[in-house]
Amino acid sequence: MLEELNKEEYLTNKPEFDTWHSRFHNLVSTVEETQNFPTISRHVIGLDGGIIYPKSEEVNIEEYIENLKVPGNKTMHYDDIFNKAVLQVQQTWKVLDESVYGNGNSHLEYFADWNLDNGRTSSDELEYWA
Repeated sequence: MLEELNKEEYLTNKPEFDTWHSRFHNLVSTVEETQNFPTISRHVIGLDGGIIYPKSEEVNIEEYIENLKVPGNKTMHYDDIFNKAVLQVQQTWKVLDESVYGNGNSHLEYFADWNLDNGRTSSDELEYWA
């Protein structure tokens, strides 16, 4: 998305997802080993419950990347899910932009009472999987 919106910024500041993940893992591992983290933060990232991000080489690629369960009793690759989410977010921003800056057309009916934590509407439908 950054590449499409601002090619120059993308070329000078490319996202480095693997680097971010590695640094985050190192930080969390250091915190876990030193126990030097406030109690609330330890709870939020799951150190007390044994939930910790694995190293990338420890991830079961087939289970956690290639065959993720999605609505409709199907499975999808993580990249396909991510791309679907990006398209949905782009569409939402497009509708919002047209509603605010457009030619007087309002598309506010597009927006539902979405729960951003679980992706469901107030009527318990998965809006973005339609």
